Amino acid sequence: MDINISKYTTLFHHIHNMNMRDVRDTYKGLRQNQSNDLNMLFPRLGFTAGEFAVAHVIKMPRRARS
Repeated sequence: MDINISKYTTLFHHIHNMNMRDVRDTYKGLRQNQSNDLNMLFPRLGFTAGEFAVAHVIKMPRRARS
């Protein structure tokens, strides 16, 4: 298996299973920084703002079409 696929699969699994406190702390850090830098690192959690954003969008349920 490609190393990048394994890395991102593990990372997305970690973000998908985060507890609500960590998700809220991540959003708080994004709001307080306001630099809009996707490479901003959250060292305690082990991912960047861009990785969190992509994983969070992927885990959102699909909307029903009208």
